[in-house]
Amino acid sequence: MLSEMAFVVLDKPAKNKLQIMEFLFTEALESVSLAFLCEKFSYTYPTIQTLCNELQQDFHKMDFLDFRVSKGKISWCSKNYPYRAYQQFLIQQSIPYRWLKTTLLHPKKTIDDFCYESFVSRTTLTRRMKPLTDFLARFDIRLNLSKMQLQSLNEASIRVFYAYYFWLGSFGEELATYDELARKENNLLENSPLSNLNFIHPKETLLFFTISRLRADAGFYLRETPFKELIFPEAITALSAYTASFITDPIQKNRHIDFLGYMIYYYPYFVDESDERLPFIYDYFHMLSDKNDELAGLVYELLSYIEEKNLLCPLSQPETRLLKINFFKTFLNYSIFKEVPFPSIELSLDNDFSELGEIVCLSDVIESFLKKVNRRKDFDWLKSQRKNMAYTLATTILPFYSPQQLPVSLNVTVVPTPDYLAMKEIREYLENLKFVNYAPFSTDLREIDLCIASSEKLVADFSGLPSFIIPFEHPNFYKRRLFDQLLTLHNKKKFG
Repeated sequence: MLSEMAFVVLDKPAKNKLQIMEFLFTEALESVSLAFLCEKFSYTYPTIQTLCNELQQDFHKMDFLDFRVSKGKISWCSKNYPYRAYQQFLIQQSIPYRWLKTTLLHPKKTIDDFCYESFVSRTTLTRRMKPLTDFLARFDIRLNLSKMQLQSLNEASIRVFYAYYFWLGSFGEELATYDELARKENNLLENSPLSNLNFIHPKETLLFFTISRLRADAGFYLRETPFKELIFPEAITALSAYTASFITDPIQKNRHIDFLGYMIYYYPYFVDESDERLPFIYDYFHMLSDKNDELAGLVYELLSYIEEKNLLCPLSQPETRLLKINFFKTFLNYSIFKEVPFPSIELSLDNDFSELGEIVCLSDVIESFLKKVNRRKDFDWLKSQRKNMAYTLATTILPFYSPQQLPVSLNVTVVPTPDYLAMKEIREYLENLKFVNYAPFSTDLREIDLCIASSEKLVADFSGLPSFIIPFEHPNFYKRRLFDQLLTLHNKKKFG
């Protein structure tokens, strides 16, 4: 599935084509009639025919010739389907992608230039850019169509967004050979230790360099860095001569180097035990700890909190170190962007928690901790980011999580109903949830935590017992609401 950001840049025909390909790929169907697709997606036959013909044309442009539409039927080879490449193809064809590429590579072009080259009117452009405009507003980034600019009080947010976006659309390859300086940057990195790091792809490193230089060239400078002096390897501090080739102001030059170092070494990807960043981040963390820095102190507070809750397996010294470093990186990165959600974290979150019970449990516990923290004067910025940060921290803790330490199950029963199939479905659903113990119905409900019924009247005799009402004639709409209530009750029972 595409990320949310990729989805907001695609128009309806592109989304429809991806929907068809997602179905064919997931079901591993190598031959299917257009009539069947009409029924599957509730499209008219001419619509399906047009979409499939466009798919064939797209694939021919990509030299993927194993997709054919003939005599009302699709024949193709799913094993050879260039899944990610086709997603990127559609993204690159989209108006928003082309607009953003123009703002970065040709900042002096006007909106009239862009509309003329893209064969769109201003009205069409405004309409096509609306989903992305709304999306970027979440990160306090304003999309100014008339000036052909992204605008924000925090230039760092814009650079992070560009990096994520062009990685999503082309792995940065379109920028890597754009101009002579881009080629020089490539050569510089090839002869630098930065090209052989074990935690980041060289193309991504080059993308950071190119985007930061293009933004600086266009006169968009970084404000004062919000982090205290970071610790970098010599390969970062040696970038001074390179940066001086396009930035003359010494303050901006230092900020530029710091930002590149931050993006490469402190950007919020999780650190593991073999990560080459570990010594630098750990030294930085200890430097702040020695100065009684509030973020470093928060790491120790959270560690003590989850230990008190018995959420961790016994940890070795390296494992404890790893956990502290990942806590610290999370706090550091969120603190840099304060009230505005941190782009790369927000863009990568999966909001469908229904299959991730342990993650949700951990998130709830950590969010309770963060609620207390954000009451402090220096941490009021946490309030708007609390849920996302809790989830990020929970994913860090998960490898060390010990649910066996608190073997608590939620006892759930279902009041019988004549609809046997509905009863069977709800029972199977409950039995597939690890934290739920399905109990056969009995009038003695002293050990029951939740009673499920098809009507309030059926649980009226069991006053004081939490209940959940399912309209069994429409069983498909209850699962998300039921899961939320089960999880809330389980967390209350487990953590008090």
